[in-house]
Amino acid sequence: MRTPLVVGNWKMEERIGTLYFSPDAFALPAAGTLASTGRNFMRLPGTHNWDLSLAKDFSLHERSKLEFRAEAFNAFNHTQFSAVGTSMNAANFGRVTTARSPRTMQLSMRITF
Repeated sequence: MRTPLVVGNWKMEERIGTLYFSPDAFALPAAGTLASTGRNFMRLPGTHNWDLSLAKDFSLHERSKLEFRAEAFNAFNHTQFSAVGTSMNAANFGRVTTARSPRTMQLSMRITF
């Protein structure tokens, strides 16, 4: 796999649709020449994930209790892109292809005796 040649500004001031970076700013260098980009020069989307859990135990009798739990995964519902097309020969080059799951919440109760 050859490293691309940067021929323009690949950073986008404002995202347009599913584009994460400008694919028009890259070109394949001629065979046998060096490209202007190094390895890992671009920072792809990170993960901002908060999982929260609340639990409360209630005593029912001498030897039994009720546990109530509320859990939220990705509690603040941040959009987290998990894949960006980085192969210059692909149709999805520069586009976000998938996102991680949105907020998920669950409630549970358990009786222990």
